[in-house]
Amino acid sequence: MVLPLHPPFSESSTPTPINNARSPLNLVNPLDLSPVHIENDAPITHEHDGCIADPTAANMTRYCHLALYFVLNLALTLYNKAVLQEFRLPYLLTSLHAASGCVGCFVLHQRGVFVLRRLSTSEVFTMLAFSLLYTLNIAISNVSLNLVTIPFHQVVRGTSPIFTAVTYGLVYGKVYSMATYLCLVPVMLGVGFATYGDYYYTAAGFALTLTGTALASVKTIATNRLQTGPLRLSALDLLYRMSPLALGQSLIYAYLSGEFCAFHRLAFDEGHLTRTMFYVLVLNGVIAFALNIVSFTANKKTGALTMAVAANIKQVLTIWLSIVVFHLHLGMLDSFDLDYVCPFSKKLFNTVYHDVFPLVEKKYSGKVQFIFRQQIQPWHPSSTLTHEAGVAVLKISPDQFYPFSAALFEKQTEFFDVNTVQETRNKTYERLAKLAATVGLNEKEVFDLLHVDVKPAQDGSLNIGNGVTNDVKLLVKVSILDAIRPKSTVRIRAGPDGEQANRLTGVHVTPTVLFNGIVENSISSGWTKDQWDEWLTKNIV
Repeated sequence: MVLPLHPPFSESSTPTPINNARSPLNLVNPLDLSPVHIENDAPITHEHDGCIADPTAANMTRYCHLALYFVLNLALTLYNKAVLQEFRLPYLLTSLHAASGCVGCFVLHQRGVFVLRRLSTSEVFTMLAFSLLYTLNIAISNVSLNLVTIPFHQVVRGTSPIFTAVTYGLVYGKVYSMATYLCLVPVMLGVGFATYGDYYYTAAGFALTLTGTALASVKTIATNRLQTGPLRLSALDLLYRMSPLALGQSLIYAYLSGEFCAFHRLAFDEGHLTRTMFYVLVLNGVIAFALNIVSFTANKKTGALTMAVAANIKQVLTIWLSIVVFHLHLGMLDSFDLDYVCPFSKKLFNTVYHDVFPLVEKKYSGKVQFIFRQQIQPWHPSSTLTHEAGVAVLKISPDQFYPFSAALFEKQTEFFDVNTVQETRNKTYERLAKLAATVGLNEKEVFDLLHVDVKPAQDGSLNIGNGVTNDVKLLVKVSILDAIRPKSTVRIRAGPDGEQANRLTGVHVTPTVLFNGIVENSISSGWTKDQWDEWLTKNIV
C-alpha cells in the first residue's frame, strides 16, 4: 500500500514552527501556554513538530512515526503471543506494561527529558475521565467477546474509522471529502476478508460490540485532543499520568481473575519464573513502553482518523505475520467436541485420527483443518480428571497431544465410574501420568501438574486446585485450548481466535461436530472413511 504525499486522513494543518531545542526527544514543551491557531475548516490544532516548518518534512515525520508504530505494534503483538504460551497471565502482563510506563516515565522525568505541565482541578478530573474511558473500553470489549465470535468482533471493530469520522463531524464540525470516505471502504473490507469466519452473536453481544467500537473511536480522538487541544500534553506527560492509573486497574483485574495465586504457583511452586523468563518479561515491558510513546506521538502528529485506519491495517498485517512466523493455517474449520470417557467420542476419534487425517493430508491439504475441542461432561466425575491430563500434555508437549488422546481413548474404560470410584483423585492422576509416559512424556512432569497437595495454601485456602486448574477454567469458559490438525505441530491457542466457545454454540453432549462454527448434525460417530470422504468432497472448496 503506497501512502500519498499528503495523508488524506490527517486532521492537522501545516505545522507551526516552535523553538523547542531543550527537549532531546523533540517533544512539545508542556509549559508553553502560548495560544494555538485553529483553522476554520480544521478544528484540530496545529501539529507542533519542533522546528519543522517544511510541509514535506512534516509529512515525512508523520510517515516515520506511523512506520515505527507498525513495527513496534506488530513486534509486541507477536512477542505477547510467544510470552503467553508460558506466562499465561494476561492481566499481569498488562500490569507489566503499565509498570514499565511508570518506571520509564519516572526515569526520563528525573533526567529532565520532559517537564510535567501543572494541571488545574478541572483538568485533573479530565484526566480521570480519560482513564475511565480507557478502562470502560477494555471492560466492554472483554464482556462482548463472551457473547460474540472473534470474526464478528473484528469485523464490527473494523468500522472504527467510520465512527471516528462521524464523531469528528458531530463534535467538532469536521467535514471530510467523499474521497476520504471512499478510501475507508477497502480498509474496512480488508479486515472483514482477513478475519472471515463464523459470524455468531447475541443481541446483547452485538450492542456491546457496537458500543465498544464507538468508545474505541472516542478514546482515539480523546488521546489526540489531550495532546493538541487546550491541555497540549506531550506524549511522555500523558503516559506519565496514565500509567499509574492503568497499573492499578490491571492489578485489580488480575486479582479478581485469580492471577495472583496462579503467579505464585507459576513462580514458586512450579519454578517456571527462571532468569531467562525474567529477562524475556523485562524486554517485553521495554517494547511496550516504547510502543506507548510512539503510539501517542503518532496520534498527535497524524490525527485520530489516521490511527483508526492504521489499527485496521495492523490487524491484516498481524494475520499475515502469524502465517509467516507462527505458521498459522487458514482454511475451513471442522471441529469436534469429544469427551475422553464417552464411548461414542472414542468411536469418532478413532475414525478421524486413523483414517480421516491421512485422507485430508492427501486430498484436501491446505483446505481444511480439524480442531479437537475437549468437552468436559460433569455427570462423568472422571471426565474432568482425564481432560486435566489432556491439558497438562498440551502445556508440556503439544506435539504429543494426539498420540496421548489416542492412548487415553484406547484405555478409556479404565477411567469409567466403576474403575475410579474406589481410588483417590491423586491415584487417578498417577495412572494418567503413567499413560502419558507410554507416548514419550515425562511421567513426573505430568503428575506434578496434576496432583493436588494435601496441605492448605499459605493463605489458608483449601480449594487450591492443581497446575492446570486455571487452564481448565478458561477451557470451559471460552474453549481456548484447541488442538489443530493437519499441522506439523499441535497449536495451543492463546485466545479464542476465530471460534466461539462451546457455551455459545450450545454444545452439550458428545460427540458434536461443527463445520465453520455451525453444528453439523448429519455427521455421526458411526461414519466410515468413505462417508467422510464423500462429505468432504461435497463441502470443501
